Amino acid sequence: MSDEALKKELIQMRMELHRQEMRHEVLLALQPLQKIRSVKNSWQKAKPWISLAGLVTPVVVAAFRHRSAGSDKKHE
Repeated sequence: MSDEALKKELIQMRMELHRQEMRHEVLLALQPLQKIRSVKNSWQKAKPWISLAGLVTPVVVAAFRHRSAGSDKKHE
């Protein structure tokens, strides 16, 4: 190989190395965003259960209050 071809190959290798380093840095910088997205996705999957709990909880609380109010009347 000629000196010119070696220089060209060396430049291409350095450019590829620089491209890979840049890609690595971008991936590191994006990790917090990806973590937020994964939490958001898991939250969206949990939404039906949270909604169900939001509907059931007041009903259960009201039933217990009604039951305890009924037992208070019996003791009077």
